Amino acid sequence: MVERILVMGGSGFIGSAMCRLLVETTQAEIVNLDKLTYAASPAACAGIVKSPRYCLVVDDVADGALVEAVCDEFHPQWIFNLAAESHVDRSIDAPEDFIATNVVGTLRLPEAAKNVWRKAPDTAQRFIQVSTDEMFGSLGDTGLQDPAPATGAAA
Repeated sequence: MVERILVMGGSGFIGSAMCRLLVETTQAEIVNLDKLTYAASPAACAGIVKSPRYCLVVDDVADGALVEAVCDEFHPQWIFNLAAESHVDRSIDAPEDFIATNVVGTLRLPEAAKNVWRKAPDTAQRFIQVSTDEMFGSLGDTGLQDPAPATGAAA
């Protein structure tokens, strides 16, 4: 059975590299769902657009009905969410875009995946959330620090 992989935000910097790598090094079928905003570069996938194993769907990750329809039709075993609005200055100018993609879109994806995968419980299913420090916060100069040791005393 050929693996099917849905890449959300597959025309962005990281997403396009992933789509290219998957088409070039696997036999998987790839669907790239991307809104093609300012951060996308359709030219980054130009070398794979003629592959019969690659398809670009231009739409919004926050559209739960669309995402579920794509999942229903494609039946992906893997979903990678790389879609994000990540430029801080733009978040100040257009905060609703950030909420729609980074919050609503991130909510819609696992919900759509869950609904589709419940219909096909024998299918291997993986949902991978990928993001940047703009989403999770910076680690700072020293990286991840060990949490304070548990003392057993209530604070």
